[in-house]
Amino acid sequence: MRGPLYVLSILTVIFAFLSVYAGGASLFLEGISTALWTLLETTPLILVAFFVVGQMEEAINAEKMNAMLDKHDGFRAVVIVALLGGAFPGPPYTYYPFLARLSDKRMPVYLYFTFLAGKQTYDVTRLPMEVSLIFPHIALIRNLITLPMPIFMAFIYRVVFGRKDTVEFFKGFIGGGDA
Repeated sequence: MRGPLYVLSILTVIFAFLSVYAGGASLFLEGISTALWTLLETTPLILVAFFVVGQMEEAINAEKMNAMLDKHDGFRAVVIVALLGGAFPGPPYTYYPFLARLSDKRMPVYLYFTFLAGKQTYDVTRLPMEVSLIFPHIALIRNLITLPMPIFMAFIYRVVFGRKDTVEFFKGFIGGGDA
């Protein structure tokens, strides 16, 4: 988590200098004011979202996940995991930490990526805004058209990654094998 913090810190300094250069201290202070208002508006959402992540992490622990996968192997597991992804609440800053913790649960890689594909495709938290902005019948058509995509993607993931589990897959990305 330090990498993104460093990048954002550097960007903050760069944009602070740019705002002072472009508009003086008043533009810089406007930027700070906007940042504080955004912080105040989003803090409750972020806190609640992380509580949900914590609860889902406990609900979807290694034993329960493996039991579910043993009980529902193959196509049913793909559908269940895709739907779980779609039902997961919140924006990326809520489900990416969950996925990071899920990566050490030794689940098949194709199901891991199916969860992410389900979240991107079936995102139920996006549905009310989608219906209100682009009309219900267009939202329904979009959802019907994209309905099979996570399942097709799971098949592609399975062909590409085989039976690799998440620990084996991410071993090369995390500190040269310190999974």
